[in-house]
Amino acid sequence: INPAAAKALGYDVKVIIGTQVLSYVADEFRDRVIVQIKDREKSGDFLPYEIEILLKSGIRRSVIVKARSVQYNNNPATFLLLIDITQRKELENEREYHAQELERYSSSLHQANTKLHLLTGLTRHDIQNKLTAMQSFHLLAIKESDMAINHDYIQHAHQAGRRMEAIIAFTREYENFGILSSGWQLVYPIIESALTEVPLYEVTLENHIPGNLEIYADPIIRKVFTTLMENSIRHGEKITNIQFFCFKLENTLIIICEDDGVGIPSAEKGYIFDQGYGKHTGIGLFLAREILSITSLTIRECGEPGKSARFEISVPKGGWRFQKKYPD
Repeated sequence: INPAAAKALGYDVKVIIGTQVLSYVADEFRDRVIVQIKDREKSGDFLPYEIEILLKSGIRRSVIVKARSVQYNNNPATFLLLIDITQRKELENEREYHAQELERYSSSLHQANTKLHLLTGLTRHDIQNKLTAMQSFHLLAIKESDMAINHDYIQHAHQAGRRMEAIIAFTREYENFGILSSGWQLVYPIIESALTEVPLYEVTLENHIPGNLEIYADPIIRKVFTTLMENSIRHGEKITNIQFFCFKLENTLIIICEDDGVGIPSAEKGYIFDQGYGKHTGIGLFLAREILSITSLTIRECGEPGKSARFEISVPKGGWRFQKKYPD
């Protein structure tokens, strides 16, 4: 070994002489070196290949290995040339990372725009339906002379107007939907901030989500959590507690929102995420599902009827991570 190579590895030449070449190769690359040596013995060809070597300091360096047969002190030997490509590999990895982020951003933006158009369309459709109903009841009230029946018609018209008002208020909250780009969101503080929008009354909330957990989602995902809380409080009847927690299932992260209310009847489980289904605006859970789908997250309800409502949000591999450092 020449002095320059020994210096690059961090060793004295005398220390290296007589040691195994594989001892300077990173563990996961040693099998590749062995295969290359065997192939060379069979074919006599010396094809370049990439490995990572270990310096004395423990630092890894990426190198291309080239070799050729030589005579050394009148004996056959192999001359090895290691070309340091660490900086190139780092640049390639950085470029790949930015390419993936750009692809993720472009995909999220396209999906968000699609969802925004969907929200606009379904809102217009709902308002038109409620307006038609309100006008119909007003016409019936004008033609009806019986005051009791007339009062009933006016009451129905009033309810249609209130529902229309709720839909407009609901969509106002989503005015940034599709405008802000998706990114890494800390889940714990999002749930905590959602509490400012949802009156809990006598209900307690337990947030067991790790403080350093992040998911890749649309910033408006906060509305998903407010919708789940509101749904529990509005329909839970005997509800006293809501809790959030998560666990890993192979490469998928599952985020749970579970309450101790009356749950959701089995006959309704297949419809609660459909647009227009429900007793309020009819778009809360539907839109929650659509928001999650922007970054390939899914949601389902799997609670036990009569005992609890349990919503499970599935975050696929690559869509969640734990920060190494995060604010206390």
